[in-house]
Amino acid sequence: MEAACLYFEQSLRGPSGTGARDYLTRRGVREEDIGKFRVGWSPDQRDGLKVALKIQGFDEGLLVEAGLLIRVEEKPDPYDRFRGRVMFPICDKRGRVIAFGGRILGDGQPKYLNSPETPLFHKAAASMPCISPAPQRPRSRK
Repeated sequence: MEAACLYFEQSLRGPSGTGARDYLTRRGVREEDIGKFRVGWSPDQRDGLKVALKIQGFDEGLLVEAGLLIRVEEKPDPYDRFRGRVMFPICDKRGRVIAFGGRILGDGQPKYLNSPETPLFHKAAASMPCISPAPQRPRSRK
């Protein structure tokens, strides 16, 4: 899930994230908060995340189990669950990414999409999205 979060964060900063950055600016989200809360962007591609994570050695079946890809019986290849959405990581109490919530830009449906139930993420256990700031990194003593 951490690798997916990094992909979404990098996508927001890249060329495909321009519309998402503009949306966040119009909504009054400050650049520092985008970084602090690890807001990202899922490009509107069928397999952007899948390809990026497979290059890193992630197993496709594991990505389906984690809720990042959708497998449809009629089609052999799973595809990205989140496409064309501003992404908000959902974290556990230790700050580890366990799921995502995404808000579509434009007229698509559903407007908001959360990760499905997975071995890591149980919707009933969370009364609200547990969006957490990025873990604090130790500072060097110089």
